[in-house]
Amino acid sequence: IKGEIMIEEIFEPTTQKVWRIDDIENLYTEIHTIMLSNADDLYTGWTISIYFQGCDIEPKCKNCHNPELQPFLKEKSKIHMPYKKFWDELLLPYYEQAKSMLKSVTFLGGEPLAYPHRLGVIYLSKKVKQELGLETFLYTGRVEREVIQQNLLPFLTYIDRVKSGRYVESLKDGIFGSSNQKYGRTEELFPDIIKYRK
Repeated sequence: IKGEIMIEEIFEPTTQKVWRIDDIENLYTEIHTIMLSNADDLYTGWTISIYFQGCDIEPKCKNCHNPELQPFLKEKSKIHMPYKKFWDELLLPYYEQAKSMLKSVTFLGGEPLAYPHRLGVIYLSKKVKQELGLETFLYTGRVEREVIQQNLLPFLTYIDRVKSGRYVESLKDGIFGSSNQKYGRTEELFPDIIKYRK
């Protein structure tokens, strides 16, 4: 997707509140880790990986790859600061360090579409597309039907590719996933995303 897509506001279904996306910069992050990864097996190449602290998927996936990221506990969030500060002091320095080889920014967890993480996803992914021009990836335990029914599709407006679905250990496929999960361009998995990309 191109960075010139413009949406100024987003409806957040848990709080029933309309947020100005620019105002999310003052919301505090609940992020466990940010790191550089060379993740060709995750389809992303060199990427800045952002791991959110907290997962709302129930029941939890057996032998989850990141069980320490399941609890919604602020004391578990190693990075707790306004999103604007996170962008300026953490994400941008990683970008500057690796921009010659960097391909993307990836949102993982935890569950990046859980509340309040999804507000961070729309804020950061918009800035990544508009200011850095990198691809954006998101890994969610939700299946497509859940994303749509829970009114979460607008939060994927600036996401290029999605891997969706629960991890099922009996269907383990590679290091990080299982064969039931779907991976593809956002508009292929969610054709209605075009409504938010005008």
